[in-house]
Amino acid sequence: MNCKNLSVAPAHCLEKRFKKLLYSVSFIALTHMALNIPAAVAADINRWTGAASADWNDAGNWSLGHAPSANNNVIINSATLWPTISTAITNFQGPITVGGSNQSGELTINNGGSLMQSRKVLHIAGNAPGFGASVTLSGAGSKLISTTLGEVRVGAKDLEGFLSLGAGTAISGSQIFIGYENNATGRVTSPVPVRI
Repeated sequence: MNCKNLSVAPAHCLEKRFKKLLYSVSFIALTHMALNIPAAVAADINRWTGAASADWNDAGNWSLGHAPSANNNVIINSATLWPTISTAITNFQGPITVGGSNQSGELTINNGGSLMQSRKVLHIAGNAPGFGASVTLSGAGSKLISTTLGEVRVGAKDLEGFLSLGAGTAISGSQIFIGYENNATGRVTSPVPVRI
């Protein structure tokens, strides 16, 4: 029976039309994913390489060939020389991941440097054998700031994170989590009492 010119289609005709529609939608979705999504996501990821120095602002240390812009997705988890921030990084809006699953990572903010996480999340979490992930603040005036739309997570998703606060340093924000989600371990060390 020809299904094309019937005003009321029998069930087997409807099934054929539905399958054809389903295949068309699937093809469009797969084409979109294959062509657009990975390129957009990959363009935003700026991985720390530590190839030139420990300076956060040195373009030679980053996979995209420039220090992170405000909206980059920053990943710090595969280097032997870890980044140091000694200047003011303000209004950073992309996520920053220090560490990761089966990864370690370190970030130091020193000599009066600061990092303001104004959107998204600073994840400090890793579980590489014998080491997690850490952020260290050292030197008077060094700061880690999380604004109302930003978060700091020390330990997340079954991973371990460390935050070390030196004398004269500060961390502030409305959303700072120590041991965030699913059996995560977060540790904070400081030479003076820390008020949370």
